[in-house]
Amino acid sequence: MTRKLTLFAALITSITLLAFVVALSDTVEDQKQTIYVQSKNLHKATNRIKVISVENEELESQLQQLRDSIQLLNGKLLQLEERLAKQEGTIKELKGKINRRENKIASLKKEIAHLSRKNGNFAKKIKKLEAEKKELRMELEQLSVQKEDAEVVTNELKQKHMETVLKNQKVNQTANIVRNTRVRFDRILLRSRDNRGDLRRLKYEDKRWKYTKLDFFLEHPNRQLLLDEDFLVQIVDLDTGKILPFNESNPVYPASKQGSNGFKVTFDGNMVEATYFNSQKKQSMNYEVRIYYYRDGIAYPLQDGRKRIVQNGNILPLENGKPLSQ
Repeated sequence: MTRKLTLFAALITSITLLAFVVALSDTVEDQKQTIYVQSKNLHKATNRIKVISVENEELESQLQQLRDSIQLLNGKLLQLEERLAKQEGTIKELKGKINRRENKIASLKKEIAHLSRKNGNFAKKIKKLEAEKKELRMELEQLSVQKEDAEVVTNELKQKHMETVLKNQKVNQTANIVRNTRVRFDRILLRSRDNRGDLRRLKYEDKRWKYTKLDFFLEHPNRQLLLDEDFLVQIVDLDTGKILPFNESNPVYPASKQGSNGFKVTFDGNMVEATYFNSQKKQSMNYEVRIYYYRDGIAYPLQDGRKRIVQNGNILPLENGKPLSQ
């Protein structure tokens, strides 16, 4: 009986140990899976931080250039204002001299006319007054020429000042738009046809992807500042660094490179709804959309203006602002 109890106790102990080992094994596997998921998420987060860092560096570089331009223009404005003040002072001084001489000439004329009507011999005095009047006229002509030249310079300075003020306003507006405009993507779909044929994955030399449906919002504290301004939309091949040309849907020239820098949209206050058409074979496996503020031939990157749409062949579209697949 004692032996049976001992064997039974040993069996119970073995079963308990086995259950513990199994539970421990499950816990280890769960922990491995948790670590794997966390490691994957960390990798994604690290990559995203790198992308954001690149975006911020590019944006900060453009903003610094704009700040430098503003500082340079402010210095130029100060110099122009100082020159204008000096020129206006010169013109005021010349006007004073001209007025005094005109008054003196008028006085001499009056005196000569008075002497001419008086009885007596005033020829010598009149001659002297005429000589004085002639000298004053010569001075008046010189002063008038100086005044005209000063006025020409002043008008040129005023024109330059006005142009600089307008340029300064434009640069300040550009800096404001670049610094404060955010892009919020609402929908991104990659399609083989305009209104259907959503794709989930790309293959090498894929011919199917021709249409990219892009819906996005442009947000700014002062939305009116964005009205009638141009924005540039690009799709970039990340493996080659090249921009996918925006092609017109032309069956005669399907591989046209028209719009090789992307295409422009003019903001009218609505959500931007765009279709990016490119009929070329897609030979790479990584692409992203980029949105820029476009002014005077310069493309300025915007905050949140980059969105990865293909990663290692996997398409990462958005529907109502949420990714359909990762």
